[in-house]
Amino acid sequence: MTPVLFKKRMPRWVIACIEQALVSAAFILSMLILGRQGAGAFVLNVVAGVALAVFCKTYSGAYRYSGIRDISRIARFSFGLLLAGALITGIGGFALVNAALAFALLIGVRLFVKGIYNRVAGQTDRRFKNMMFRVNELTELTIGSLIERETPDLRNEETGLCFYKGVVLVSGAAGSIGSEICRQLFQYNIRRIILLDQSESELFNFEFELRNRGEQVEICLEVASVRDRQRIDDVFARHRPDYVFHAAAYKHVPMMEEMPSEAILTNVLGTQVLADVAVKYNVQKFIMVSTDKAVNPTNIMGATKCIAEIYIQSLAKRVVGTRFITTRFGNVLGSNGSIVPLFIRQILRGGPVTITHPEVTRYFMTIPEASKLVVEACVMGRGGEVFVFNMGQPVRIVEIAMKLIRMAGYTVGKDIAIEYIGLRPGEKIHEELFNASEDLMPTYHPTIMTARTRDIDTAVFNVQLETLIADAMQHRQTEARSLMHTMLPEFKQ
Repeated sequence: MTPVLFKKRMPRWVIACIEQALVSAAFILSMLILGRQGAGAFVLNVVAGVALAVFCKTYSGAYRYSGIRDISRIARFSFGLLLAGALITGIGGFALVNAALAFALLIGVRLFVKGIYNRVAGQTDRRFKNMMFRVNELTELTIGSLIERETPDLRNEETGLCFYKGVVLVSGAAGSIGSEICRQLFQYNIRRIILLDQSESELFNFEFELRNRGEQVEICLEVASVRDRQRIDDVFARHRPDYVFHAAAYKHVPMMEEMPSEAILTNVLGTQVLADVAVKYNVQKFIMVSTDKAVNPTNIMGATKCIAEIYIQSLAKRVVGTRFITTRFGNVLGSNGSIVPLFIRQILRGGPVTITHPEVTRYFMTIPEASKLVVEACVMGRGGEVFVFNMGQPVRIVEIAMKLIRMAGYTVGKDIAIEYIGLRPGEKIHEELFNASEDLMPTYHPTIMTARTRDIDTAVFNVQLETLIADAMQHRQTEARSLMHTMLPEFKQ
C-alpha cells in the first residue's frame, strides 16, 4: 500500500521548472522594458525597487516567494506586474509601477541565480520539499510503508453487540490512543461516550471533530485528573459507564526519570483511583492500556506501568462484578511523543536526525491498529487477562529514519545526516513484550495472545503500594525510587 504522507499535488520538479521559466521570462522582458527608458530611469527604478523590498520585509512580514504554491499564482505574480508595468510605462509611466516592476526584476534575478546555483551544485530547492512534506499532513502513515508488516484483521462480529447502546468512558480521551479508541467505538452504536482528560484545549478540539461525524451519540466532556478520587467518583455517579478504557498516563521515559513522583501519581495512583471507582459503580469491563516497557522495566515509566498492571491483576482476582483486562503493546507510530513526528520535524529543519544508538530496536504498530486491539480485547476478555499483541519482528530505529528521509526526497548522509547521541537514562536497546515467567497462550485470534499473570502476595503488595503513593504525595523521589526496586525485583537501572 502506498504511504500517504501528504496530499496529492503536482510534482515539485514540475512546479520548480515552470516557476523558473516564468520568472526568467519576467526578468528578460523587464530588462527590455526598462532598457528603453535610459540609464537614469533604470537606476531610479532599481533604487525604488530596493526601497519597496525593505518596506515589504519591515511592515508586511518577510517576503517569501515560496509562499506562492501553485502555477496560477506564479503566473499572476510574474506576468501581472509585467503587463501592468508595460501598459502604464508605455503611456508615460508611474513611479510606483516602475518601482514594483524593478522589485519583480530583483526577485527574478535572485531566483534565477539561485536556481542555476542549486542545479550546478546538484541540489533541489528545499522550499518545494518542505511544501510537500509537513508534520500536520501526516495523515495515513501505514504500517506496511515503514515496517513492512501486514496490518492484521481485528474485526469481530460480537463487537457491535457488545457495545450496542452502551455508555463508555475513555480516560486520556484527547490523547493519541484515547482519541482513536473513541473513533473506533463510534462505529458500534454506543449511546453515550464520556471524554475524560485534563487537557481542556485538546478535549475541546476533539469534541468538535466527533460532533461533525454525524453519528447519534451523546458526547459528554469531563475535564478532570485521574488522580482526583472525589472528582472521578462524581463523574461515575452521574454517567454510570458500562465500559472504561483507561488510556491516561505519563509515557515520556526521560522526563519521568527526572520526576518519579509525578509518574507514580498519574500512572499508579490514577489507575488505582479509576479502577476502585469502577468497582464501586459496577462497571462491566475495565480495560487498561499498558506498554511493553512494563516488562522487565529499566526506567521509572515502565516500572509505574508494571505496578499498575499488578494492581489491576489483583483486582481481577478478588472482584466479582467488574472484569479487569490489560492490553500490552509496543511503540505507536505517529502518536504524541513518538519518533516519526520528531524525525519529520528534524528533516524539515535540514537535519540531523538524532538516534540514541545504531542498534536500538522497537516493536511498532499504528494508532488505528493499537486502538482496534484495545477494543477487541474488551470484547474477548473474560477478566484477568493480559493481552499481548504479536507485533512481528522488532524494527531498527535507524531504518525508520532512513526510510523517512528517502520519503522526503533527500539522500541519507548527503542532504540529511543521522547522528547518534547515546542511550538516554532508563532506555533499553531492545524492548520485550513479555518476560520469561509469563507463559504465552493463544486466543481465537492468531495475532492476539494472553500472558499468564504473576502470583503475588496481595497483602504485602497493598502495604507497599500505600507507602509508595505516600512517598510520591510528598515528592520523596529517592524513597519512592528505592521502594519500586523492592516491589519489582526485575526493575533494573
